[in-house]
Amino acid sequence: MKDWVSSLVTGPKGPVNTGPGPQTNLSIETLVLEERTRGKDPRELVEDDLLLLEQRFIAPNGLGQAREILRQNDTLLITGPAGSGKRTAAQMLLHELRHEHGRFYELSDTPEDSGTILDSSFVSDHDRILLDLTNTDEQHLLAVLDGLPALRAAMRRHCARLVIVLPSPLRHLCPDELRARTAEVGRPDELAVFRCHLRSHSVDAPAEDTGSPKLAHHLLHSPMRDIALLADLVRRARDAAHRDEGFADWLSHALDALTEQGEKVASLYQRLDTGEQRALLLATATFHGARADAVHHATLALLEAVGHPTDETPLLERPDLSRRLAEIEAGTDDRARVIFHALEYDTAVRTHFWDNHPALRPVIRTWVTGSIGLRLLTQGDRDALVRRFAEHMLRTEPADDLLSVARHWAGGEDYDVCSRAAAWALKQGLQDERHGSAFRRQIYNWARQFDIPRGLGLVLVQVCTEVMSVNHPDQAMVRLHHLARRGSRAIADAARSALVQLGSGDDRLYRRLLDRVTYGLTHDHPRADEKLFLALADPARLTDTTRRIQPFIADSSVRTQCAQCWGIVLGRQDRTAWLPQFTDWLRACYEGRAHTELLLEVLAAATAHRSSLSSLLYTAALDWAETPREGRQARMAVADQLWQRTDALASAPTLPFSVCTPPGGVRE
Repeated sequence: MKDWVSSLVTGPKGPVNTGPGPQTNLSIETLVLEERTRGKDPRELVEDDLLLLEQRFIAPNGLGQAREILRQNDTLLITGPAGSGKRTAAQMLLHELRHEHGRFYELSDTPEDSGTILDSSFVSDHDRILLDLTNTDEQHLLAVLDGLPALRAAMRRHCARLVIVLPSPLRHLCPDELRARTAEVGRPDELAVFRCHLRSHSVDAPAEDTGSPKLAHHLLHSPMRDIALLADLVRRARDAAHRDEGFADWLSHALDALTEQGEKVASLYQRLDTGEQRALLLATATFHGARADAVHHATLALLEAVGHPTDETPLLERPDLSRRLAEIEAGTDDRARVIFHALEYDTAVRTHFWDNHPALRPVIRTWVTGSIGLRLLTQGDRDALVRRFAEHMLRTEPADDLLSVARHWAGGEDYDVCSRAAAWALKQGLQDERHGSAFRRQIYNWARQFDIPRGLGLVLVQVCTEVMSVNHPDQAMVRLHHLARRGSRAIADAARSALVQLGSGDDRLYRRLLDRVTYGLTHDHPRADEKLFLALADPARLTDTTRRIQPFIADSSVRTQCAQCWGIVLGRQDRTAWLPQFTDWLRACYEGRAHTELLLEVLAAATAHRSSLSSLLYTAALDWAETPREGRQARMAVADQLWQRTDALASAPTLPFSVCTPPGGVRE
């Protein structure tokens, strides 16, 4: 029995076709966590989220005062009671100040490569920055406030805005000069919030049906996120209702789902007097919506995991699955998928087992971890399984427990299935308000390991690219850079590709990444940064003016950095490594793009006072000019210009631009 169940759970040992689309074994493209992330710039994603939030936002008491403070100052500290929606208010205040040249992002409140908690080099023109300290402690808050003056100075230089969300009990720790910049927001009108969320779901709520004492009591004692959940449950009740039901019925179903289901589940549990029944109850809730045969085999695996005696009853004498499901008040839909008919009943069942049987939690963890490869599950079933499991782990357990599970999944032999499960688990942790910083910190620690396993490294590339980059782009960049430096070839290639993608759509990130690469190369860092520089040194990117008045190449510090990096690459790398990018630079000059002189100036400066490099570069330029024959004269003119500039610099005492030190925040 054990081997048979194990084979059903673990499934095949190689890549599995889990749906339409490419199934490449090392491609992170097959692991996209959300369809909306495919091909989207992180800036576009975060603005989409803010626009959606704006549609459902009801201004709380005190927002006007907070808006006026932020209008007159670079920094606002916002506080309010728990569950008041102060984080949402902070996001909306920053969203109102959006500017075509700035972006919204969150700062990390933990030190990373820069060695400081608040790194002022992150700031760019017209940025809108959020720092959420809701879950911090007194010592940490004091450390953050200590680094605030330097950050605020950078904010003023760049016309940027910062909103810090404070925990109410620690408001008294703010220094006197910041108290005048502190605003407290209260709860918005709960019924107005509820109605707004209903409208977003296209649910019409008659006034006479929203005035019940039961609804008023629930709204008054619920945090804002639970009011949003209630509105979503009303929508689900509507979509599942009979035609003769109306809003009052949908609302009743939704309120019962939130307030009554726990007692109903506890009563049912007491009526079920066998381990087989209770195992089926938990398996149905955990794999809710999966095919009936998948739930059946998951139940067998759970019974084995808890050490339940094997049922010796002959197969034909056992009750069929339909009867057993009816005993736990479940059934199947028209697609043979197992469901509870009552709204949110599956959530209540999972919560009952998790909260009332703490000794079962390690068993559930082992069971869920092993069940991810069950062949009878669809990819949607697996995603839902990970999400449900992660919700309970994050609610009651330390962050390390789910991180350990994610790492285990990332090392699974079935790459597509296990890597996606690991990525979903990390995504849940990163987006959790209480544990998000712990997950970002552990991903940072993993990324700095030289011996990081390939599966885990590729998963980290994915979650940094698709999840962290949306609200924490700088932290995502730092982790990807470490992976590009320390990972195996597959990990490093994926990380470099992700970094170039991040930098291609964000001038601020591109500039910071060029700083980091220059610092790494000029401080004798391992050669991984040489490949990254060649990927970043795209002449089209350096001369682009679609988002900037002046291109990057017009900045003397950028030209200095590029010359320094080119000089190191030319001196240490084989010609085949740098030749494609070098010919791209020559081709840009040949095609007559703007700032041709500056491109040639950088290449010439890279070989200044080093005759061997000058000859190497000129020889490569001549080879490029000779083939093909069409346009040979114009290409030869480009090669000659390069040689003339190189020859002129050979006798010059200094470079045509000064050497600069990269800004802070790029240390190893």
